Amino acid sequence: MLWGAANAQELIVSGIAILIGGYLVTFGSFKMLFLVMGCVQVLATILQAQILIQREAARVQPDS
Repeated sequence: MLWGAANAQELIVSGIAILIGGYLVTFGSFKMLFLVMGCVQVLATILQAQILIQREAARVQPDS
C-alpha cells in the first residue's frame, strides 16, 4: 500500500508541474518557463548542499 501512495504522489506532483508550466507558457513565454525552471533548480541545489553540509557536520562531531 505504501508503494501505491508514493507512486500517486509522483503523478500528482507531475500534474501540478504540468499545469504551472502550461500557465507560464500561456500567459508568459517559453523564456519565462525556462527562467523559472532554472531558478527552481538553483534553489534545490542550494537546499541540497545545506542538507549535506549539516549531515556531514553532525557525523564529524563526537558525542559529548
